[in-house]
Amino acid sequence: MGNDHIRRIGRFYGIAGVAVILFIAINMIVENFVYVGSRRIYDNNTASVQTMTEIKDKLSDVNERVMLMIAGLADDDVLVQINADFGDIDVLKEEFIASNTMSVPEERRFRQALLAIQTYRRKIDTVGETLITANFDTAHSIYRQELSPLSLAASEMLDATIEVGKLKNESDVHKGTLIHGFAQMFLILGTIAGVVILYFAGKAQIAEAVKMQLKQGFDLNKHLGQSCRQYCYDITNYGDADGRVIASLYIQDGILIAGDIHSTAVNGFMHGLTRETAE
Repeated sequence: MGNDHIRRIGRFYGIAGVAVILFIAINMIVENFVYVGSRRIYDNNTASVQTMTEIKDKLSDVNERVMLMIAGLADDDVLVQINADFGDIDVLKEEFIASNTMSVPEERRFRQALLAIQTYRRKIDTVGETLITANFDTAHSIYRQELSPLSLAASEMLDATIEVGKLKNESDVHKGTLIHGFAQMFLILGTIAGVVILYFAGKAQIAEAVKMQLKQGFDLNKHLGQSCRQYCYDITNYGDADGRVIASLYIQDGILIAGDIHSTAVNGFMHGLTRETAE
């Protein structure tokens, strides 16, 4: 078995090993990518829902104060408290917009909600004093006709923002799952390809070994799959050779059935028991 063939077999094994390692590495990268993406989607969705919920809570506080105004039970500084609630909503709005985590449809719904909230705020500024001083029927009529529709629209737009964000996140998770599935498929195919390469490389090596033994009168085809004893001897007078040079003898029932001389060097050689059998 000549040096070129040994190097060729080595390249087969090397390619197969590199292919398997490469596909495993790619799969690990994709796994990490999918995990990070899924985590980002989860965090964004959580932040969006939390912000919308906090804004709705503040809006509920405003509505509660307005109802107290209508009932004549509000504190003297109720309008100041309402402005403070709207100020908190402004802070939440700016923080959420600055996070830059919204999709285009989600941002559209959110800005519609903000427009309804701003209109609701201006209307309260306009009729606030009237609600405090008017009788119940008049105040309730103003609320039902002018304030309630704006409050309801703002709340509905906030809910729509949450739903659009959830749909977008579900779509992103689905894409990540598909990418993960393709990565797993390529990993399996790559592993199968590596095993196939190793199989044919090993088969070629066996065929070459059989051919080499036939050249020196040993027919290994008669002994394939059988057991034998291997005896190894160091050769110290081989001549110009890198690494150890070893003579291997394969004995079955006291009969020599095969043998070779090979070097343990990386770019070593292998041939029959005589140099004449070297390719």
